[in-house]
Amino acid sequence: MLKMEVVPGIELKLLEKHHGEPFFEFIEKGRADFENWIPFVSETTSLEKAVARIEVYLKLFVQGRGYFWCLWHRDRIIGLVLIKDIDRNALSAEIGYMIDPDFTGKGIISRSCRMMIGFLFDELQMNRIVICCDEENERSSGIAKRFGFECEGVLKQSIRINGTLRNTMVWGLMK
Repeated sequence: MLKMEVVPGIELKLLEKHHGEPFFEFIEKGRADFENWIPFVSETTSLEKAVARIEVYLKLFVQGRGYFWCLWHRDRIIGLVLIKDIDRNALSAEIGYMIDPDFTGKGIISRSCRMMIGFLFDELQMNRIVICCDEENERSSGIAKRFGFECEGVLKQSIRINGTLRNTMVWGLMK
C-alpha cells in the first residue's frame, strides 16, 4: 500500500523526502486549524523543519515502526494519514490523520481510515488499533466513533501543544 486512489481525484502516496515543499505548504495553509490539535505543526515553521520531519518519518518507515502517506489532489498535498507506534509484540498500532479544511466533509479521511484499518488488521496482522486525539477534537472523536472504536480513557495533561498541556482521549478497536 505505497500508492492508491482514495476517492476519485485523491491519491494516497507514501511521503518522501522530495515532498518537503508541498508538505510545508500544506502545513502552512492549514496551520490555524491544525496547530490546536497536532503537536508537530507548531514546531514545523520552515521548509528545513518540514524536511527534517519527513526524515524522522522515513526512519520510522525503514525501521518498520510507521507509515506516513500524503493525500494528493493533483500536484498538491491536501492531507496526511499515518500509522505509527507499530508494536509487533503487542500487535498494536496507532493511526492518525489531518486534512486541508477545504476538503473536509467529503469522505476522504473516512475512506483513508478504512484503508488503514484494513491494512493493519489484514496485512500487518495487528490485533488492536488506537486513535489518540485531544479531548476537545470532536471531528477526530467522530471518526473513532464512526469506525466502532471505544473510548478507553483520557490521559490527563499528556501532550504539550503550543506550550499548553492538553488531555488526550485514547480510542481502541480490537480485531
